[in-house]
Amino acid sequence: MAASMMRAQSALEYLMTYGWAILIIGVVLGALFSLNIFNAGGLVTACITIPGYECQQPILNTGGLLTFTLGQSTGTTFYNAQMACASTSNTLGLPSNVMAFNSLSATGAPYNSLIYGNTIYSGTTVPISSWPCYSGGLPPTGTSPIGTVYSGYIWLNYTLNSSPPSNTNNPYYSVKIATLAVKVS
Repeated sequence: MAASMMRAQSALEYLMTYGWAILIIGVVLGALFSLNIFNAGGLVTACITIPGYECQQPILNTGGLLTFTLGQSTGTTFYNAQMACASTSNTLGLPSNVMAFNSLSATGAPYNSLIYGNTIYSGTTVPISSWPCYSGGLPPTGTSPIGTVYSGYIWLNYTLNSSPPSNTNNPYYSVKIATLAVKVS
């Protein structure tokens, strides 16, 4: 009888020891889940560019304005540079004024007039601040709640020489340079 009681006590101690360990692991996992550690949606910020371009530290505010650093190292100088941030995956869905009115100023900030001579040299970066991101062809409305995710694209229009763009002598090239997913903050 003593041998069977020893085995029962040993089994009970075994279950109690591992039971407490499993309980502690469960509490720790519960705490981690409550802190959203395992929620990949909680850490959404991505600006994935095509080769030759760089997009660093994108931040989108509640007004739909994007701030980031644009770089290009294609080996070509881009003249008459214009940009757009839009949720459409091709230029056909962009309003006509998105590309034309979002030119880069000398400091990289947007302004609302079409001025030629904006240049992005190869091997350089340009700070872009408060750039409007369009959704569904509409300009930002300032109603994006904090925590929502904006998915879209960054477009770049440019010419290959510094003279004013035209349809024949100096055509615009339009390139989707980045795919953007950023949480409104």
